[in-house]
Amino acid sequence: MKLAVLFPGQGSHTVGMGKDFYDHDPVFRTRFDQIDHRFHLDLKSLCFDFDPRMEDTRYAQLGTTILSSLIVENIMKRIDLTSAYFLGHSLGEYSALYASGVFTFDDLLRVVGKRGEIMADASKKHPGGMAAILGGDEVLIEQLCDFLRKEGFYVTIANYNLPSQTIISGTLSGLEEFRKNLEMTSAKRMILLKVSGPFHSPLMGDARQEFESFLKQIKRHNPRITILMNCDGKPLSLERLDECLAYQLCHPVRFYQSIHHLSNIGLNTFIEVGPGNILGNLVRKLLPNAEVRSINTVEDLTRLEELC
Repeated sequence: MKLAVLFPGQGSHTVGMGKDFYDHDPVFRTRFDQIDHRFHLDLKSLCFDFDPRMEDTRYAQLGTTILSSLIVENIMKRIDLTSAYFLGHSLGEYSALYASGVFTFDDLLRVVGKRGEIMADASKKHPGGMAAILGGDEVLIEQLCDFLRKEGFYVTIANYNLPSQTIISGTLSGLEEFRKNLEMTSAKRMILLKVSGPFHSPLMGDARQEFESFLKQIKRHNPRITILMNCDGKPLSLERLDECLAYQLCHPVRFYQSIHHLSNIGLNTFIEVGPGNILGNLVRKLLPNAEVRSINTVEDLTRLEELC
């Protein structure tokens, strides 16, 4: 069976994420406790409780990445994914890189920790936020962003989630000015997102440069599984890894374009690995006839085994 494995990004984390695996799967629990003991993150609080650290980009990214990575480890012990395609949404790209063998687990946490630190610092220098535009025309949204930037209000597209759901990023004044002109896009609603900065925009330019330099220190290996990269929706070329990961900080995530690419090459089964079901719901809207599973519990994994 040809399938795609999807890894969610920051913002997908929920209180109690991973607790069902911890309570009912001894192998998962042992691995979870080993990581917690080694890196001193108090993972139980971070993942299972209402932990204020999850408001901090650095901890939100580490917690989400660790959970997605442990769940996919569990899946790969039971199901052969070597012929699958991996696709991460923003932060989710790092769990995909780990699961495919590009990074070791230690290097995964080094990279994600540094990414969160750099993004948090860049957000302090260039404060801003992000918002979801629901029901708007993508071309009209782009045109409004272009117009507002010329008027001195910085705002740009950050994520192409659906043709009818676009995420924008920018300064707070830019987002507010976009809201005032929302009717120009034919959008139904604009919802501010609970993020701490203007991610996936050129306002992260300082972070991009520093992160690309840092990545040169990290050893990487050829992927065992095909990964589609956010920067262009094409399979990973290892020599372009640093460039693609750094580029992603300042440019849009092309999610729905990547899903359509997977559909066009014959994939009709999509497995979301990690907290929540945000990506699964997006795929259901894009491909109503697709088989979509979100793996958040041991029972979800058992049903997946039956499917595969």
